[in-house]
Parts: sequence; structure tokens; C-alpha cells
Amino acid sequence: MTVDTETVPYDFSMTPLSPLLAKVEITETVSSPLIRRLDRVGFVNRSHSEDGLFIKHDDMMNRKPQTLRDVLGIYGLRENSEYILDRMPLAYYDVLDYPIEMIAGIEVYRHGRPIEFSRTRRGPTLLDQGGGSFLMQALVVIWTYIPAS
Repeated sequence: MTVDTETVPYDFSMTPLSPLLAKVEITETVSSPLIRRLDRVGFVNRSHSEDGLFIKHDDMMNRKPQTLRDVLGIYGLRENSEYILDRMPLAYYDVLDYPIEMIAGIEVYRHGRPIEFSRTRRGPTLLDQGGGSFLMQALVVIWTYIPAS
């Protein structure tokens, strides 16, 4: 050890200190597999922060639909909307016959859309005749799950 300009011999000793941390308990707050699925894909977060319509499985089941066609009709969604099923763009007619039991949730964006879905837009470009019309298309994002048997 050096004090000012002189070296002073000194023996340092260190004792290990291992404090015992308090017990940490992790609990899962989401018990429903449907809610876990929607949380995993970002549906839950977007439903708190985005400007859209968020339809959960239970909300759909209250209307007693059989297929996705029934639910889409309730909300006035037709073939002039853009459809994404589990992050894959699909045509309106490709999603109609999905059994409602397999649908976890639906997001509908009539004006803006989340950044993560902005690259999925199909339709005419702004240079095409009537090019701005695709901006009026609703984006319908459908999330599926497989119910436990």
C-alpha cells in the first residue's frame, strides 16, 4: 500500500460474504391456453395500445357462430379486406370455413395498422389506377389455436 510517496507494508484479508437472498417465487398469471396464445403473439399488448377492434374467443362464442364466416359477417368484413391467418396472408375465401373453436382471437384495423403488419399489405400501388383505394382496406389478423382434447 502506498501512502503519499512511501510504501507501507500491509496485509489485506478478505472474507467471502454470501448473503442469502429472499425466496423468489414465479407464478403464472395466465391460466387459459387461449389467453397464453394471444399473449404469445402480441394480441394482448396490442389490445392495450393500438387503435383496432380486438375480438377474443369468448366474445365470438357469445354469438353462437359455427365458422369464421359467421363472425366476419357480424363485423361487416368481406372480401375487400386483407386477411392474415397466423402471420400468413390469405384470401377471404380461404379463411371462411375455419371452425370457430379453432379461433383464439381476431384483430381488425380499419385505418392504421401495427408496424409488424405493415409489410403484408397487398393490392395496387399508388401508381396504379385508383391506387389509393387499398389504403381503405381493413386488415383482419386471425389467430388460431388447437383446443386441448
